Amino acid sequence: MAWMYADGITYEDYLVGADENELEASLIRGLLNTDPYDSLVGAEISVQKAALRRIDALKTTGTYETVRQKIHEKVMAANEANLAKLVRANPWAKGMIDRANAELEASGRETDHPLDNLFRGMKSPDPEQRARFIAMYAEQGLADKAYFEARHLLSVLERAKISDRKPKLPTPWTNETEAMSNMRQTKADNPQMTIAEIAKAEDARDPRPSAPNRAKRLARLFSQKMALRN
Repeated sequence: MAWMYADGITYEDYLVGADENELEASLIRGLLNTDPYDSLVGAEISVQKAALRRIDALKTTGTYETVRQKIHEKVMAANEANLAKLVRANPWAKGMIDRANAELEASGRETDHPLDNLFRGMKSPDPEQRARFIAMYAEQGLADKAYFEARHLLSVLERAKISDRKPKLPTPWTNETEAMSNMRQTKADNPQMTIAEIAKAEDARDPRPSAPNRAKRLARLFSQKMALRN
């Protein structure tokens, strides 16, 4: 059974409509993190990989923006419907939602997806908060529930704390996203070309004298990026 985001929207659909580089960054964190509770997000990692493969197909056929806009419209409508249903069933939740929205607006942060907040809370730098999230995850049996079943509970969780450490670039290729996109298209159009050949062609298209080994670096980064799909 597909992991559902809402009626008629799978979690994979939701991720296809997200920012590709941020999705890749989330997947890298999930694959590299050594937290003992990593096994709990195994299903999400599989869905993330599937979403990236769909993004590749959509972008190389020129249909991505159209599909992404349709997904965005469906997600926004589902979110509004879910919140309205939650408030009708639990009038007390409106105050919590209003306070959370006010905090987000004041901080300038974008709204997190409830699952992102859940997984972040389970790895919170605050030991007490981390323990609360892990206990809630176990007590509510979330490992055996689809998002569709748990979204109302997740939407009113406390906001997970974030480490104050200086953030790194989301992905190793963050500063080369245009080159990565060009190389993906070249590979789709010319499947017989090797990654090394594609990298040399991209470097020739946009030469940078200050980076004499850029072609090799592009080849390495593109290989790493594509490996996330497997």
